[in-house]
Amino acid sequence: MADILKKKIEAVGSLLKDSADAVGSIRYLWNIDTSSGGAIDDVGAHVGEPRKGRTDEPYRAAIKSRIRINAANGQPDAVIEAAELSTNGGAIEYREGYPATIELYADAAILSREVFRQTVPYKAAGVELVMIEAGGFNYFTFEKENGIGRDGLGFAEGADVGGYFSEIYTKG
Repeated sequence: MADILKKKIEAVGSLLKDSADAVGSIRYLWNIDTSSGGAIDDVGAHVGEPRKGRTDEPYRAAIKSRIRINAANGQPDAVIEAAELSTNGGAIEYREGYPATIELYADAAILSREVFRQTVPYKAAGVELVMIEAGGFNYFTFEKENGIGRDGLGFAEGADVGGYFSEIYTKG
């Protein structure tokens, strides 16, 4: 009788272990970093990011970006973060323009049309986004007025004349 009871307990224990293993693996099934194939397709569909023929790694990055876009509230911090993520942590300088304009300046070596395309969805509706490729941040400016602004590389008295734009991207 003890042997029968022991076998039944072991059988139930084995079933419980298998069930616990299955439940434990569910948390990894829709994890963006660990899922693949159909499971990652389900995650992408849930957040509104179609696969578009991408392999798993680029698709994971696109899903993470889509989640950030979905959670973004159009605030400048979200736009700056998107640009920095798109440039792998590249230096981005932020300025507000009038009316309702976000200006982002970055070195030409890190800014591209693709970075701009990836950043546009983060801005609020009705806000213009301007990204300016500035060679080493040596772009043209006027002199400080009443202590406001950057030291000018343009028409300032006694300042070096210079600075340039290499390319401007804009989306209203």
